[in-house]
Amino acid sequence: MTAVPNDSFRPLDSPDFQTKMSVAHVKGEHNGYIKCEVIVDASHEEVAAYKYIYMGRKRVKSNDKKGILLRDTININNHALELVLLQDLGFGLAPRLFLAKQTWQRVNENKIVLANASIDSSVVFDNGK
Repeated sequence: MTAVPNDSFRPLDSPDFQTKMSVAHVKGEHNGYIKCEVIVDASHEEVAAYKYIYMGRKRVKSNDKKGILLRDTININNHALELVLLQDLGFGLAPRLFLAKQTWQRVNENKIVLANASIDSSVVFDNGK
């Protein structure tokens, strides 16, 4: 995202009044960039706790829908976890495997940085197999 100048983003309509969305495309690249900024009415501790309990019973139940073949998380340590999702998207497509890593760190008394990234392979999952 740092390679895309801020003035390249053009606004998108958002379904939520608290979410500001924009899109950009860099010439010569096949993919576009979407930027979402959201106002969260919670403390940074509450946000970090929410991400930490990502696989809580309530969340798993509300997201356990038809087509979800596998969903799991494994904590790597107190500041990182990996997620796997295997989903049948239907329409005759092969099931898609999604791997992601979440890492968080308190940088000062009032700030926690949370990073989410798609990953190609996992250190804790055998690539979802």
